[in-house]
Amino acid sequence: MIEVSVKAELKELEKLTSQLSKQQIATGTSRAINEALVHGRSKTKTFIKQEFNMKNSDLQKMFVKRSSSSTLTGNITVDRRPISLTHFNPVFYAIGANGAAKITVKKRGKAYNKSSRSTRKSGAKGVTFEVFKGKQVNIPYAFITNNTTQNPVFARGKYVGSGDNYSFIKRTKRSVSSGPDLPINKLSTTSIFGAIQNKEVNKNIDTTVTDYFVRRAVHNMRNLINRL
Repeated sequence: MIEVSVKAELKELEKLTSQLSKQQIATGTSRAINEALVHGRSKTKTFIKQEFNMKNSDLQKMFVKRSSSSTLTGNITVDRRPISLTHFNPVFYAIGANGAAKITVKKRGKAYNKSSRSTRKSGAKGVTFEVFKGKQVNIPYAFITNNTTQNPVFARGKYVGSGDNYSFIKRTKRSVSSGPDLPINKLSTTSIFGAIQNKEVNKNIDTTVTDYFVRRAVHNMRNLINRL
């Protein structure tokens, strides 16, 4: 449910439009739609970053399709492709002959390797990462290699299904009898589109954009009347 908190502006909008022609109303409405969409894109990024461990560089593919006075329709399109786990501060402890080595990616968008000796004595615990702010998640069978530029997070298995049923199925046995235990696949997580579907993000977007549209519509109609 969307609650519009600008009832006074709605009443004023009705009075203003009664003084204008259909074309003028369409012009003012189209301008308000476009202003609300641009505002909405900016606020959407803010709301996503409040809930998710994302930066602006993760949210670049968010585009406004503008309205015209003839269509009175506009929208924001966003990328639906899953984002690599590399972007969510993954940390992996690998156990080698000389003890534990910590492999981490500290700067998303400028990923790099950093291996350091550790006194940790336990076995490898997979990869820990943080998609939601303040909520670390561990995948015990995932790992990071230290010989690639982007440090993708890998696991032995494959993605299956689509939409809400899209998931990674871990491979429980070797595919080949000898040599490297391949194939492996890069792991990813939510997309920009998926982040927008988050309950808190979606609620904030709906209310904010609706309120802003009404205020800008009132402003634009006033300007058109002043030009008469």
